[in-house]
Amino acid sequence: MKINNKIKILLCGQFFEHSLENSYLRAFKSLGCQVKKFELFNHSFINNFFEKDKLNKYFSSLNFRKFLALNYNKQLIRSFEQINMDVCFFFDLTYIFPETIHFLKKKNIKTICFLPDNPLKGYSNHRPEIINSIKELDIFLCWGTKIIKQLKKSGQKNIIFHTYAWDSIRNKKFKIKKNYNDDITFIGNWDHHREKIINNLINNFPIKIWGEKDWFNKSNSLKIRNSYTGKSAYNQKFSHICFNSFLNINILRKQSLEGGGLNMRSFEILGEGGFLLQDYGPDPIRIFKNFSKYILFKSSDDMIKKILFMRQNKNFIKKIKPELSNLVKKNHTYIKRSKKIIDII
Repeated sequence: MKINNKIKILLCGQFFEHSLENSYLRAFKSLGCQVKKFELFNHSFINNFFEKDKLNKYFSSLNFRKFLALNYNKQLIRSFEQINMDVCFFFDLTYIFPETIHFLKKKNIKTICFLPDNPLKGYSNHRPEIINSIKELDIFLCWGTKIIKQLKKSGQKNIIFHTYAWDSIRNKKFKIKKNYNDDITFIGNWDHHREKIINNLINNFPIKIWGEKDWFNKSNSLKIRNSYTGKSAYNQKFSHICFNSFLNINILRKQSLEGGGLNMRSFEILGEGGFLLQDYGPDPIRIFKNFSKYILFKSSDDMIKKILFMRQNKNFIKKIKPELSNLVKKNHTYIKRSKKIIDII
């Protein structure tokens, strides 16, 4: 099948303002593609009577999930029967079984997926049917080289390294005023690992924490609760904080850390013109190359040393901050990622 930028693409997922699905929707449209969105979980009682993520977490029985998903997949197939598209692009394979993907392939529709979660065994969103559905895909776009290595060991051959990026289109509408400050900030939700690292940092530097209420409700640390702003940061507020803060800390969750070392924040903070300090990993080294020695930390002690260096070399940091931002804007936008997808299919 000959493909060009007029390709017809069906995006399957959940479309909220700052979702990956919407970032790709905007990017493909900007390239002149014909794009439609398909709200996956509007096609089943799963969405009406159950909360998908809770089911995924608490029900470990494959047979039980198959029972719940049987009607769901039948409805998906009926919906897909009416669709005339070149590509079906999934962002979620929860309760989507290989038979559904196989049906699309029989219709000569290319099937691809970019899965934000770590699908390997040992992580909260692992399910054997997801691995089987990945095998059925034409192309699996994977953000972590460590994940790719493990999947290839099990015989997967349809995998391409493909990371997150920065949504340059969406952020054009945000008007950010320069109001530089000396804040060290963390934007993200609570977990035990993040609390431990930030608690150690607070002994050396004041930190501002932005995120959901769990930072106050679940933390046992008075220092953490006092550092919590009481607010989340999305959209323009997120951009404003990243741009104006002295430093933005990005503490990866286990699935990202052990997947290769990248998450959305790795690109979003830099794209917004902020300066980043995040966990060490092979993939950010591959992406950021010589900048890696400044923006990656290997331990809490290493993080503290790097922050002290930044405090003492503010002019140097001021110089490389726009260089990093330009690197992301040039090479790591969702427009660039979408062009790559069009080329490989």
